[in-house]
Amino acid sequence: METDPTLSEERLQLVEEASRALHEAVERNTVLRVALNAVVPSLADLAVLVLDDAAPDSLVEAAHVRPELAARLIREVTASLHSIRHAAHSHLADGRSSCWVPVLSDPTTLADAISDERLVTLLRSFQVGSLIVVGLRAGERNLGGLALARTEAGEPFHAADVATAQVLGGRIALALESAMLQRSLEAEIDRRSRAAEAMHTWIRVFDLAWWGAAVVNGADHRIDTVNPAFARLHGYGEAASLTGRVFSDLLAPDRAAEPEEWGSGTGGKAYETVHRRSDGSTVPVLVSITPLDNGQRSGTYVVTVQDLTDVKRTEERLQRAQRMEAVGRLAGGVAHEVNNMMTIILGFSDLLSRDLTAPDDRQREVDEIRKAALRAAKITTQLLAFSRQQVLQPVDLRLNPVVEEMVPVLRLMLPANVRVETSLAPADVVVRADRSQLEQVLINLTFNARDAMVSGGTIRVTTESRRLDEAAGKRLIGIPIPPGRYGLVSVVDSGHGMDESTLAQVFEPFFTTKPVGSGTGLGLSTVYGIVKQSGGYVWVESDPGEGTSFTVCLPEAPGGEEERPEESREEPETRGRGRTVLILEDEDGVRELAARVLLERGYRVVQARNGNEALAALREGSPSPSLLLTDVIVPDMGTGELEWEVHALRPDLPILYMSGYPRNDILERGLLRADQPFLQKPFTSEDLAGDVGRMIPGR
Repeated sequence: METDPTLSEERLQLVEEASRALHEAVERNTVLRVALNAVVPSLADLAVLVLDDAAPDSLVEAAHVRPELAARLIREVTASLHSIRHAAHSHLADGRSSCWVPVLSDPTTLADAISDERLVTLLRSFQVGSLIVVGLRAGERNLGGLALARTEAGEPFHAADVATAQVLGGRIALALESAMLQRSLEAEIDRRSRAAEAMHTWIRVFDLAWWGAAVVNGADHRIDTVNPAFARLHGYGEAASLTGRVFSDLLAPDRAAEPEEWGSGTGGKAYETVHRRSDGSTVPVLVSITPLDNGQRSGTYVVTVQDLTDVKRTEERLQRAQRMEAVGRLAGGVAHEVNNMMTIILGFSDLLSRDLTAPDDRQREVDEIRKAALRAAKITTQLLAFSRQQVLQPVDLRLNPVVEEMVPVLRLMLPANVRVETSLAPADVVVRADRSQLEQVLINLTFNARDAMVSGGTIRVTTESRRLDEAAGKRLIGIPIPPGRYGLVSVVDSGHGMDESTLAQVFEPFFTTKPVGSGTGLGLSTVYGIVKQSGGYVWVESDPGEGTSFTVCLPEAPGGEEERPEESREEPETRGRGRTVLILEDEDGVRELAARVLLERGYRVVQARNGNEALAALREGSPSPSLLLTDVIVPDMGTGELEWEVHALRPDLPILYMSGYPRNDILERGLLRADQPFLQKPFTSEDLAGDVGRMIPGR
């Protein structure tokens, strides 16, 4: 077949223009776009490029003289990719670089050329009449293939078209190979750049890190290099001061063998130990060992060290707080039982004291019993304060007036050789607290200061307003506190001070430095309990021979009504006048006492030891009770069940609850509602008669 000279010049110009464009293309996608633009529509009606090593979503690129069909062509070729590759390998076997099927319009010819039914359907769907397939090879490497097609309406491909396609295939393959090399080169440059940047970053991390890091030779455990934090942790000003030192120099003699264990086992390890600073002091640390050569003893280790001083201090404070919390719960339970006993003792001593026929010496004995019971009741109050279960009545208090009014009282309570001075905040500080409990705190702290100054001295009481944050809390008490403004009251003495072991136990109950029998050890634990229940904090600062400072810190009140004097109330009528009280109490002594007190005031009394007995008395209804006086906790049923059963029988019957547990504790446990009447044990005869009289309907 002769070749038209004009046609050859056109094909040559096409190849030259495509070659220039491909030479300028440096990216794979640009190469594909240039190649497709060069052959469609100049050489073919449609063209498809299939790559062997591209990502799955970039295996196929295509062009069509009708641009709206290009996307469909890509989808259908991609769907038939396996069949296309199989056919291409068959037709390009035996080293051939191209395949030419001039005419596909005849069904027999199409079937002979293409045996895969799926490809036949694909070619028919795009009306392919003539086909050229060219392999894209770079050396021995197959990069893919280029398929050119003309529709049935167009002129079939000739030999010159095949030659042009083969030349273009070679140029496209070279351009793809160049783009791939360029991409590999850029990737390597990028990898090296990122590696250098990462190395620079890690060098800065090593130098600026707050944790200590060292590189240690595994053969003799000598230090190659350390970061500044490692040097500071061990008391050295320069990191170079530790270079070349044996790592065991940083350890106590009894721990010198620790580095020998670094190479045991596989991977890294971490452990807690104690390191020695340059001045001989020690510091608790967490050591992490990372071998750089799979744990070989002759290799290199990266050793990181973190200071655990703050962690250990916090752990100790937490353990102390947990011990105090446990003792507080025990104290609350003990106080409940003691309150029951004190109720009996105080009540019956009141009854005995009203016996006008008793001789004077018996009256004095009764008075001593009453005094002892009151002292015991005071101790239970202190126990409840420590366990943070006492009933508080907080109001907005101005600290300066509270201190000013307490100072004269304190001076009367202190020996003459102890002076009391004040230093008050210029602007008044308002906190929300129970005044009587705050006064108790001041008294306890003042007495503690007095005991530290046997030969006399000065106690200074100060107030101030200060803004505290989490960092200040960690520094002062070892735990973060909510940031905000706080009112501070400090009691500072010039006594003998305390050592670290005493400071660690100063708030624990029953701990005292006084001789046996000279103190209960509840004064400072009471302070701790009151302050914690008031939502505040307390800390102590002291050194042997330098005096002691206790500081109470309470959140400042945002505003509100300040404390007002309690209004006087007239004593209500307490005579029974034939009314009946049903007493439900499992403690025999308390039940008998309550019955005696009420009988003396004219009430009729029905007694019950448990809930079932009380319900039986209500069902009998003779006499009909006007009030149920019951302990909160009864042996055979819950508080809610008792109330439901009682009101099912007598909806109008009032109930007065009593307990040796504090009201706050009862409410928190859900045993009572806040609106239900409550009588706290221990109570006096007057307390009981007064509350019963107020509860009886019509009184």
